[in-house]
Formats: sequence, C-alpha cells, structure tokens
Amino acid sequence: EAFKAETRKRMQESNDRRAQRELEDNIVKTITDKAETEIPDALVESQIDRMVQEMEYRLMYQGLRLEDYLKYSKMSLEDYRKGYEPQAREIVKQQLVIDKIISDEKIEAGEEELEKKIAENAAAQNKSAEEYKKENESRMDYLKNEIVIEKLFDFLKNANTIE
Repeated sequence: EAFKAETRKRMQESNDRRAQRELEDNIVKTITDKAETEIPDALVESQIDRMVQEMEYRLMYQGLRLEDYLKYSKMSLEDYRKGYEPQAREIVKQQLVIDKIISDEKIEAGEEELEKKIAENAAAQNKSAEEYKKENESRMDYLKNEIVIEKLFDFLKNANTIE
C-alpha cells in the first residue's frame, strides 16, 4: 500500500509539472504570437549554431558524426541549418519578448528569495544552506534566473485570462 501511495504521488507530481510546463509554454506562445518585434539575424544564427551543436552531441552519443548523418540524409550543412531557421527564429522571438517583460516589469530575484531557494535545494539534498552554497557557487546566477522565471510566470498568469 505504501508503495502504491508513493507511486501515485510521484505520478501526480509528474503530471502536475507537465501540466504546468504546458500552461507556461502556451502563455509564452500566445504572448509571442501577438508581439511585434525585430528579430536580429545574428541572434537567429547563434540559436541555429546551438541547435546544430545539440544535434551533434545527440548523434555522438549514438556513435555518429554530423557529417555522416548529413551524407546519409543527402543534405548539405547549409540546407540542414536552413531547416532549423523557423524554430530558431521563434525561440529568439520568445526570448526577446520574455526579456522585455522582465525588464518592463522590473522582475528581479531578491536576496531573501535566493536564500529561500538555496534553503529548499539544500534541504532536498540533506545539506545545510552553507554546504549547498559552497558546493554550488557557480550555480547562483542560475538560481537567480530560476527565481526570475518563476516570478515572470506568476506575473503572466495573474495578468492574463487563462482559458
């Protein structure tokens, strides 16, 4: 019974997280679709570079090289990169819109919020906050960004009608 209850709890938490991500994705997509913004080609190219590199890594884990994949697919690198352009353009637009909202609404991660996040993460790892900070010094900017994103979505959910 305890195993069933724990399994049910984990499945419910997983479903809740997935539903939350879908809601957030839909909010960003809706806002981005309505936004009019200039999308610099240099940012799109940088995003395509990242996407191609991610694909290269995935292929390496499968024992393939990108060059071989392109050869088997009868595709040039240029054509392959062009295939990523619409998605890269959308990602860049979303990031620009998100950055603009964060800037306009002055959404920031305060020290108190950072300390709370550190305490939560430390507790989840059965560590003290000090231990966690010491071991994760390089992640502090990541944690601040995580807080900003959480606050952004709280703002967007409260400021919009969700159907």
